[in-house]
Amino acid sequence: AEPVQDNFKRVVSENLARQMPNDHFLLFPWEYTTSVDYQVKIDVLRFIVDQQHQSRLTARWQIVDLKQRKTLAQQRADLRQQVDGADYDAMVKAQSESVAALSMAIVAELQRVIATSPGTDR
Repeated sequence: AEPVQDNFKRVVSENLARQMPNDHFLLFPWEYTTSVDYQVKIDVLRFIVDQQHQSRLTARWQIVDLKQRKTLAQQRADLRQQVDGADYDAMVKAQSESVAALSMAIVAELQRVIATSPGTDR
C-alpha cells in the first residue's frame, strides 16, 4: 500500500490535472532543469475520521509564483464530510470526498491566479 502522504499528493495532483487538462502538474521534487511557473504548497494539519463519524481535513495551502518568488494566494481549508456507514470503505470514501473538495478549491484559485497574471493568454 502507498503511504498516506504520497497518496494524498498524487491524488491532489491527479485532481488538478483532471480539472485543468491544458496545464501540466508535477510532484515535488521535480528536476532542477524543469521550468515551473507556480507551486502549490499544502500543509495538512489534520486528516482523520473523528468520533462523530466525520472525515475532517484541515489544511493550509498557498500558490507561489516561482519566477517572481511571490505568494499569490494563501488559504486555510477546514473540510468535513459525513461518513455514511461504519466500515472502512465508507471512511475512505468520505476522506476521498474531502480531498476532492480541497482540490476543487485549489483549482478555482489557480484558475483565478492564472487568468489575472500578466502575460497569460487565457
